[in-house]
Amino acid sequence: MHLEHVENQQFMIRAVASSRPLPRHEDWAIATIHLIPGNVLNFNAVSEVLDDLFADVTRVQTRVIQRTHLSQALVRFERVYDMDSLIANSPHQFDNVAISFVWHNQGRN
Repeated sequence: MHLEHVENQQFMIRAVASSRPLPRHEDWAIATIHLIPGNVLNFNAVSEVLDDLFADVTRVQTRVIQRTHLSQALVRFERVYDMDSLIANSPHQFDNVAISFVWHNQGRN
């Protein structure tokens, strides 16, 4: 390679990381409640449905359930293997709705 100086051109520097950064947010999943199309869901109702599902049916512990623009809720699980099990077996029938889970980085973003 030859270095060529160009007038009025800002010098560009490239940096290469020596290692891959540690994965973050590996205990988060996106929850989607499948209802009749066109129905708008209130987040408080979504949170209650998910709490009931986790407490009564799946016996999974969560840390946080919060709003998200990716779907109805973003859920942080206590244990990653519980989250992986829910994702692998999605969708889950609960009362008259189906609830599915995907990894946080597999959403519509």
